[in-house]
Amino acid sequence: MRKDLNYIIDHVFLPLRLPQKDNSNVTKNASLAEVMLAALRLFQAYILTQKRLEWIHCINLIDSMLQIHILALHIRSQNAKFIVRRSSDQYSFESLEVSPTNNAIIETRKKLRRCFPGPAVIIDRNRITDDSFLKPLTELLVKLDAETPKKVLPIVTKAHSNVIETRNTVHPKFVTEMLIGILRAMGQPHDVHRIYKHTRDDVL
Repeated sequence: MRKDLNYIIDHVFLPLRLPQKDNSNVTKNASLAEVMLAALRLFQAYILTQKRLEWIHCINLIDSMLQIHILALHIRSQNAKFIVRRSSDQYSFESLEVSPTNNAIIETRKKLRRCFPGPAVIIDRNRITDDSFLKPLTELLVKLDAETPKKVLPIVTKAHSNVIETRNTVHPKFVTEMLIGILRAMGQPHDVHRIYKHTRDDVL
């Protein structure tokens, strides 16, 4: 339980000294979602009635994730998240960049203002349930998670030679542009509700 608590503190409160490595954990992410859901339900009692609806949306969102109505995939090798939402007759697919570039972090004096999610597409349910759609999509997601194409790796010049900068983040365009572009051909652009968040990060 203590390890879960330390994980939650690192990812919610962002203490001054963050873990100097990727400490992502699927099981602990579920614990984080459960703690957040419980906290939101308790907090709801202290909110003005006219403001309560906004928080109910947040509660329903996290509850849907835990009930698998929403699937959030971390495509690690692409520095991207891919979110699938299921409704009665449609599926929506949303994409976003996980970590900003080092330059964006360093050049921001205070907190970095980011918009979530990025490009999104909506597709009819009858297209999604077709095996000819599901199998190629699954195979592509697995490949994108396992491999990082050289085209998106950050390059710097050292000693008059171009080398890969392993400390910087990769561009998520194979998810936010290529994959979403493929899906858009089968559906249509989706104007989802977007949020703006002020974030803080470290550059190692």
